[in-house]
Amino acid sequence: MKSIKLFSTLIFVVLLQSCSTHQYTVFWVSGIKTECSAGVATMQCLNTYTGDNVDDANWQNFYADIDGFEFQQGYLKKVKVKKEVENHPTADGSSVKYILLQTLEKKADSRIRVGGKWRLQTIYASHFDKGIGRPDIVIDLNRMQIGGSAGCNGYMGQINRLTAKTITFGNIATTLMACIDKNVERDYLDALSEVDSYRVIDDHIVFYDQKNNEILSYTKAMENKTDWRIHDIWTAVSIMGQSVESISRMPTMEINLTQMKVFGNDGCNDYTGKVIRIADGQITFSNLAATRKMCQTMETPNAFNQAMRQVVAYRLNGLRLLLINQQNEIVLTFLKGD
Repeated sequence: MKSIKLFSTLIFVVLLQSCSTHQYTVFWVSGIKTECSAGVATMQCLNTYTGDNVDDANWQNFYADIDGFEFQQGYLKKVKVKKEVENHPTADGSSVKYILLQTLEKKADSRIRVGGKWRLQTIYASHFDKGIGRPDIVIDLNRMQIGGSAGCNGYMGQINRLTAKTITFGNIATTLMACIDKNVERDYLDALSEVDSYRVIDDHIVFYDQKNNEILSYTKAMENKTDWRIHDIWTAVSIMGQSVESISRMPTMEINLTQMKVFGNDGCNDYTGKVIRIADGQITFSNLAATRKMCQTMETPNAFNQAMRQVVAYRLNGLRLLLINQQNEIVLTFLKGD
């Protein structure tokens, strides 16, 4: 009889262990959430690091939730977490569950100070002619992207690495406007490609190269309010002052500020691109990617795409959206589409 009870107990224990296994782990959670892919959609992921040198961490996306954990932007947290591996996945397909056991340490995440919009002060430690277009940079920590105006063209790129002292950027893409006025664009973009580290002092940020030479310095820009009326669907009614012929397909444009994207149809082909910068009535787009159909007439699509490449600013007038070039000329007029 005792043997039967013992055997039953052993079976019960084995069954419990087969249902789930428990593991314990300790890691740091970043004070910044970043955009990550979840199948066809995007989401905001926690970032984690399992090492000891958190000031030089190689952060990784963490795609799961941690039960009991409260994310605080701008604060690093060292946590002890229980990891349960379930043999029977939940409805969303997850077979792993994370549960917070203890917050071991909490401190400020200094990287948060890097984010925002900055206006250029010096290039290679030298001031430049204040009469020319002043470059700026917008550092988006959630998307791990940079963008802004290089003095004439808009630009954008990825942040490859960001630690408490180090920052590096990927290849920089720019718009392709012909810049007539004097500018520092070439020097500015060259300097951006050399950036290796940074320091934030009050409302200033300084970028250095690998030899610790100062190459770019900025001051913090005033926070700007975006007119969210531009976040809509628009139909082009004139291009370079000429009415769009009603016999042709009217070009359309949708601006999505949540995703910072622009897309639509140029009168023949579908196109898509990114909103690189929008502030103070200024807006710039990335180069547009488009399908390659040949339509019966390409006059309107070609004129539309040429005008889109010139856009640096916008103005809203009732139900109309005016896109403006560097010479303050209206290159495109849209009518609210819905």
